[in-house]
Amino acid sequence: MRGAQRQQDRWVLPPPQRPPRKAEGIVATAPKLARIIHGMIAGQKAYGENEAFKVTPSAQAHRLQHLHQQAAKLGLQLVPAM
Repeated sequence: MRGAQRQQDRWVLPPPQRPPRKAEGIVATAPKLARIIHGMIAGQKAYGENEAFKVTPSAQAHRLQHLHQQAAKLGLQLVPAM
């Protein structure tokens, strides 16, 4: 009877967390490479690392807003550097 109870307990517990596999990084990188290649073909431009990783003003504003939210959760306030 005790063995049956242990079997039921095992079914209720969530599966153990597994470490990320190497393939997940490759899968995550593929769409970024596809965007870069599509931009090169569509715009007929050579690859430029400065252009590929340029931070847009909207992305920077979004990042700053997220940083303000994180600081507020911690009870902190961001002030501009002088």
